[in-house]
Amino acid sequence: NIALPGEAEPRGVLQCKLNINSHSLTLLNTHLGLSKKERNKQIDSLSSIVSSLSGLILLTGDLNTVASPVFPQLQDIAKKLGKDDLATVFPLNRRIDYIYASSNVHLVSYEVVKIPFSDHYPVKIVLRLG
Repeated sequence: NIALPGEAEPRGVLQCKLNINSHSLTLLNTHLGLSKKERNKQIDSLSSIVSSLSGLILLTGDLNTVASPVFPQLQDIAKKLGKDDLATVFPLNRRIDYIYASSNVHLVSYEVVKIPFSDHYPVKIVLRLG
């Protein structure tokens, strides 16, 4: 767990490295703050963390914004696959949950799974390594 700057409640990003069939994948997951000022600081920190990584990278989480943040090394998977109009949270009917991937991750599909158990819908991707 890597601490992110915050004012209200503590925020962080979980980082783990997965080894799958001789491929190494770094997975980052976060839940950013509610204020724009706080989120901007957290996004800057995430950008620094991502820029220190190499190889296959996925960044996921509730970023609490409808404006898709830019991470220079990563691509917004929903945008890349033309699915950025799909809501991930209701009743707002907006997208605030994101999955970003490095360009060397081969994307197969992206899906928002509408379930009645939470105010956030799970986002499911299929990717191919290698």
